[in-house]
Amino acid sequence: MTLLIEEFRERRRRSRIPLRDRRGVELTDRQWEVLELMRNGASTEEIVARLFISRVTVRTHVSAILRKLHMPTREAAIELLER
Repeated sequence: MTLLIEEFRERRRRSRIPLRDRRGVELTDRQWEVLELMRNGASTEEIVARLFISRVTVRTHVSAILRKLHMPTREAAIELLER
């Protein structure tokens, strides 16, 4: 039971990206997966194959990530993580 609670807490901590002059931005677990794959250089097609989801779903996740992070492009979102 304790391990389950700790895992949940860790996921909640990991789901936030602190941004300057803004509160933390929360991403879903799936959005984190997509963002990490993008960070590793994966294309939309590679994300589709890796996560077994459609192209439309990948694009929806990418759009949500960019909107939540207030970033115009994938590259800008990845750069934000690198800082």
